[in-house]
Amino acid sequence: MIFDWNRTPVAHVWQLMEEASTKTGLSFADIEALVNSELETPHLLEYLTAVLTKRMN
Repeated sequence: MIFDWNRTPVAHVWQLMEEASTKTGLSFADIEALVNSELETPHLLEYLTAVLTKRMN
């Protein structure tokens, strides 16, 4: 997943990652790894949906 760092303040990205961690139950490090992965947004959302619906470990 790629952020346009010129348009997205770093503090906002961290806040979004903290919210994602809280809502998904994944650790902040796991969320950071997902954000830094080369997954495209649709694949990332598909993965998170599978995790949240307990279709994937």
